[in-house]
Amino acid sequence: MAVRVFFQKIARRKGTRRLETGALMALIALAAVLALALAAAAGLAGMRYLARPVTGAGAAVEVVNTRPLQAVHNLPEGASAPEQGSLGLAEGRAQVELPVDFYDFGGVGAREVAQHEFLILNRGDAPLILRGAYTTCGCTRAQISASVIPPGKAARAVIIFDAGFHPAAGQTVRRGLILQTNDLDQPEVEIWVQARVGK
Repeated sequence: MAVRVFFQKIARRKGTRRLETGALMALIALAAVLALALAAAAGLAGMRYLARPVTGAGAAVEVVNTRPLQAVHNLPEGASAPEQGSLGLAEGRAQVELPVDFYDFGGVGAREVAQHEFLILNRGDAPLILRGAYTTCGCTRAQISASVIPPGKAARAVIIFDAGFHPAAGQTVRRGLILQTNDLDQPEVEIWVQARVGK
């Protein structure tokens, strides 16, 4: 009510004709809905990869979001995991840990796109470098929140499986994400997803 009176006073003061109450209220409602939609979109976009503590392997770790990495089916030509010394790390060693390295989507529709989030932890005392990432099939891609993971922190890997990418109806498929690291004991680690594709 107060808002309507305010706009009516402005309309009279400016010498313009008085807006009808229904049209004015509709305009205010539309503006409020648009403002809420924009605020929600901005909030969701900003929250997608916020650095915040998450639990993984029994302890809270901070997820980092620096230098994100995209994984697709083909590994770039000549990419390989570097030796520890080639990264200029004088002391310490990176140590990759995957608290979970497999997820079963269960049944998915023949055109469904499914995704699941995994953590990549660095339990070492030197930065963990993800030098390369690729998937085992074109129907699968991954978004990794950081390619450099400081000691004691984690990166988030979201694997996205597109069941409609090629004919797979009626099949159980397993797809992987291969990560190349500077961990001398685990220069490559794998994360796998599985789905039963419906007809």
